[in-house]
Amino acid sequence: MDGPVDPPNIDEAPEPLDEPLQPRRWVDQYLLRKIDHAFPYATPRQLFEFLKLLGIEQQSIAQQLGVSNTTVSFWATHQREIPRRYRPGLRVWAGVAWRHAFTRELKRVTPQSTRAVLEHAFATFTGPLAAWADEVLNDATHGAVQALATTHRLATALERLPLTTRDVAEIHQLRDTLNRELDRIIAMEGAPNPEGDSSDA
Repeated sequence: MDGPVDPPNIDEAPEPLDEPLQPRRWVDQYLLRKIDHAFPYATPRQLFEFLKLLGIEQQSIAQQLGVSNTTVSFWATHQREIPRRYRPGLRVWAGVAWRHAFTRELKRVTPQSTRAVLEHAFATFTGPLAAWADEVLNDATHGAVQALATTHRLATALERLPLTTRDVAEIHQLRDTLNRELDRIIAMEGAPNPEGDSSDA
């Protein structure tokens, strides 16, 4: 896929991510909503992979985030984790790039003659992006369930008094496991608070 034409800088005000795209009637609107819905739950790594699916070059990502090409190369080859501080920039640009690519694809396929041809062309375009959204949403749900289960196991282990050497070793292992699971959860943004809930996240 082509990258967005002249992608805006992160500092520029993009289209609101909560504003739905305006597709033609032959476009699967459920699929579009699923992709948009996945953004708050995506980790920096997953947002980076989304940009790669849209065909965004590593050099462009480096320029948008203000990092070196070498750093982005390390991210792409999984030699370094992507720090959470880059998530807001990745989220904004992923949303803008998605809308650019969507609009460009509509213009490309709309002149096609039949609805079947239109649906096939757009399904080919959105297929990898829908798979990305499924993975993000599944990971978010699975991660929360796993963390809850690990927390329960940890609480159970702590109730065994007096603690034995084996108990302490298990608690140590469960702590490490829970920390990894929580790291995955806090790497995402999460859904907006319900209306009327003014509590801080």
